[in-house]
Amino acid sequence: MSMHKPLTDSVTPEKKRFLKQLCASLVFQKATPSSAPKAYEYLSYKFQHNPTYRAWLTSICPPKMLRTLRRYKGSDEIPVCPETPKGTSIRLYRAPSPTEQQAKIAADNVAEQWSMFLAERNIPTMLATPTLCVVFVPEGMVFDVDELWSTFLREDLLSLGSLCRSLLPLLNLSKLSARGFSAPEILLVSGGMRTFMCAWFLRTYDLVKERLTNRQHKLGSEDLSEKEREKLQALQDKEIEKYNTHFQRRWKALRKEVDKHQDKLNKQQNKIDKLKKPSGKKYEKLLKELRRLQQQEPFPSSAWSRLNTLAQEEQFNPFCVIDKELRANTAQYKEIVQTSKKFHRKAADQLNHPRGDIFASMLVELLKAANTPDEACLQTIPSMFSTQPFAPPPRKAGDSPKQICFVCGAYMEKDEPSFELRRMIFTSPEQRLQGSPNPKKPKCCISCVTYAYVCGAKPTEDTTIIKIIPKNQQTQHSEGDTQQIGRILINKELNIQSGPYLLLGCKEWLSAKGGFKPVSASVGALAYAYYRIARDVHPAALEHMQFFLVERGQEIPLSNTRLFWLYALLQASGLSIEQQGKLSLPVSQIIRVLLADEYIESQYIAAKHTTLPTSFPMKMEAFWHSLSIIFQKEKDMSTQAENKLSEIELIAGMTGLLIPFINLLKRKLSDKGKKEKEIHREMAKLIENCNDPFLWNYNFASHKEIVFKSAKLFKNSDSYFIYEQTKRLLSNLPQGIDTAEREEVNKEGASLQINFDDVLASYNMYLSDNLNRQQRKELTNKLKLSLYSRFPSVLSRYK
Repeated sequence: MSMHKPLTDSVTPEKKRFLKQLCASLVFQKATPSSAPKAYEYLSYKFQHNPTYRAWLTSICPPKMLRTLRRYKGSDEIPVCPETPKGTSIRLYRAPSPTEQQAKIAADNVAEQWSMFLAERNIPTMLATPTLCVVFVPEGMVFDVDELWSTFLREDLLSLGSLCRSLLPLLNLSKLSARGFSAPEILLVSGGMRTFMCAWFLRTYDLVKERLTNRQHKLGSEDLSEKEREKLQALQDKEIEKYNTHFQRRWKALRKEVDKHQDKLNKQQNKIDKLKKPSGKKYEKLLKELRRLQQQEPFPSSAWSRLNTLAQEEQFNPFCVIDKELRANTAQYKEIVQTSKKFHRKAADQLNHPRGDIFASMLVELLKAANTPDEACLQTIPSMFSTQPFAPPPRKAGDSPKQICFVCGAYMEKDEPSFELRRMIFTSPEQRLQGSPNPKKPKCCISCVTYAYVCGAKPTEDTTIIKIIPKNQQTQHSEGDTQQIGRILINKELNIQSGPYLLLGCKEWLSAKGGFKPVSASVGALAYAYYRIARDVHPAALEHMQFFLVERGQEIPLSNTRLFWLYALLQASGLSIEQQGKLSLPVSQIIRVLLADEYIESQYIAAKHTTLPTSFPMKMEAFWHSLSIIFQKEKDMSTQAENKLSEIELIAGMTGLLIPFINLLKRKLSDKGKKEKEIHREMAKLIENCNDPFLWNYNFASHKEIVFKSAKLFKNSDSYFIYEQTKRLLSNLPQGIDTAEREEVNKEGASLQINFDDVLASYNMYLSDNLNRQQRKELTNKLKLSLYSRFPSVLSRYK
């Protein structure tokens, strides 16, 4: 089979759907090559002979099946495509997506994880849109969307492992709030969420305890003077007293809540006991109210007596209470302690722990959640997908009524849990609602708050959110496509991937008054997004994906052509956006002019400031050739791309006409023993006169060292693109120049003779006819920049 040439047929969307159905059916039916020979013959042949099919099958097949396809030996003949596997296509309607940016990102992340979850259970997604999801269920499989959704929440989305993969990297990477925020209410929707939040709070507690312990050790040092020791001891006593006082206040307030709640329970129980018959509507109503009160207990009753006694014995010292609780219940806190070690210092600093009231509330939440029974942590979250269309929400999101979810507009029953917006959920938790005169923290439903909690893509000061969509699937995409792109094609620093979104943390920081600030805050989110993607994404990936900057509720498309060209300039010039804590103005200028589609001017700036002047022209020549191919592909798509291609080819051809004379001048002046600085000055004078062909020829001929009226353009690694464009330009002149007669080919390579008259004729035809004064000025200015960029040494030494 190795004698066959590799197949080159592409994997179309129809073939992708067929392969998904075929692989899912084979895995579900536990089929083997002997039980399904035609299917395995076809798949193994495609896998072994077609690199495109091999890459796609690798992304959708389980490891065991891949090993079978890799080792399978069939006939040398091309197999017949098997029949479409039997099964059912089921339409799953998606709940209306929120319009607010952060909530929409969270909902899209859940939908993407849902598709991945189904794929792992041999239910591939054939189509996914913001309102619909079509899945393929193999024949014989029982499909219950509600049961699958419950399993998805418990084993995937809200599991401890999933939270450590999505939310933990965000907390370790970036500060959500510059000053930190108050301890969020622990969302008891799953055991995994409870363990995660408790571990986060415990890590913060350990950080505070470590700070106090280190200070106490420092007090015992003999290097301190008496005055320094007194000052440090006063600071230590003040901080310990602060934490003790606030913890005592918070615990006493909690005790009042517990006593008040117990009184309500007793009164409700007395009402039930006074009934003569434990039946009837009144009994059912009283019993329902009793159950509701039992679910709203401020602290688990099973642990309250023990912890209340412990707090009083330790005189409300929070550090003694927590330490003794951990030692007394090692098994109960084992998983929490192990998980807390995964949190970095930055994650612990997310909470404003220097404030005593916040620290006390955090510890109370920790004790409350850690002692909550497992069955009380299981909340019912409505499914995002259903076989029946969802009814539109009763009110628009953002309305002020208390029982309307601020995020999605859904109606919340009185007995349903609701939550105030927090910094962990929204960037700006205080919102001015419709129909409300003052801003306040609105309520949201349990679904929205859960999705927002677990989403790892949250906008912060030093992060940028990018959305990626496969190019040929901008309106619909198959499950896992964006995950594969993010995992395979991003070749350097991808911080967090959350569904189709990438959260890029700013790695470059600038010195500022009072500390540091991220580069993204100086250059803007759009410019930084272009820089990071151009720096980190391989150019080959740009053919297959489209990037969008998610900013202030908008999805701003990023031009793949600009991304490629910025990648080229960064690679050829060796420039970086940050240098020794300061912003690199050249890179900032390059991005700014590139946003205006000024490709030649951007190359000029890069050439002027390059750290690699020797190799810059040769590297850029290859990139110019690739850029022309990109514009050629886009030529049929837009008039703008066609015009830009024509301009690039014209400037390249005119550059090829003038470069031979500049090189000839440089060589003759060097032979005469002129100093390098003087040579560069004369070259710069010649380039500056390129806007007028007569002045150009005069300036060139004015040097007594020059006796030639022609020069040669050589075709080599740093001029093959402009060489071809120059030949094309000369061939189209009305004089009918035969470039074959001008071209000379020998062992050293090809060369093309250029005369003064060629320069005059080209200026007359291409830079005079059908151009007004402004257009001519713009083109000659770009020609000047193109010439300068071919001689970086002139720019770096003569300014």
